[in-house]
Amino acid sequence: MRAAGTSTLRRAADTKAFCRLAEKALGHPIEIISGIEEARLIYKGVTHSLPPTDGLRLVMDIGGGSTELILGQGPRPRALESLHLGCVRITERYFPGGKISKDGFRRARLAAQLELRRVKAFFRGAANVQAVGTSGTIRATEAVARELGLTDAGLTLASVEELIDEVTDFDSVEDLSLRGLSERRAQVWPGGLSILAELFKALKIDKLE
Repeated sequence: MRAAGTSTLRRAADTKAFCRLAEKALGHPIEIISGIEEARLIYKGVTHSLPPTDGLRLVMDIGGGSTELILGQGPRPRALESLHLGCVRITERYFPGGKISKDGFRRARLAAQLELRRVKAFFRGAANVQAVGTSGTIRATEAVARELGLTDAGLTLASVEELIDEVTDFDSVEDLSLRGLSERRAQVWPGGLSILAELFKALKIDKLE
C-alpha cells in the first residue's frame, strides 16, 4: 500500500497537521510526491492499462491543482512535466462563485495559454504520436461528448469547443446539467474544459484517446 499526496498537499499551508490526522485514519504513512513523480506514476498507469506499443505516447492528466504531461515510448517516459494548471484552481479564479460567462472562459484560456508556452515546443511536433488523456476531467468530457453525439470515441478540439458553447448557455455551475456529467464534476468543469481546449491547441493534437 502506498498513499501519495499530490498538488493540494504540495501547496497546503498546514500539511503536517493534516497528514498526522490522515495517516492515523488510513493506517498508512502519506508520501507527498513531486509533480514529476506524479507524472511518472500516471504514465506507468497508462502503460499497464493500454495495449503495449513501441511508438510514442503523449499522456496528459488534468487534476484539481496541476496538469501533468508525459511523452514516452513503450514503457519508458522520455519527458515529464507538471504545470500549475488545475480544474479546481482555474474554476475558482476565473468563474468566481460558480458564475459561468464567455469572458470567464476567455480569461481562463488565456491563463492556460501562458502556462503552456514553456512546454508546447517540447511536447509537440513528433510524428505518429498517440495522445492519451486520463483521469476525471478528460474522461468526463468524453462521456458528455458521447451523450451529445459529438463523438463515438475520443475527443477533438472541435468537440471540446462545442462543449464550451454548451456550457456558456448556463448561468452557473449550480445550474450546469448535461447528460454524462456528474454534479460533483460540474462544479469544476469550466476550468477543466478551458485547460483541455488549450492543450489541444498548444500541443497540436488531432485526436485524444
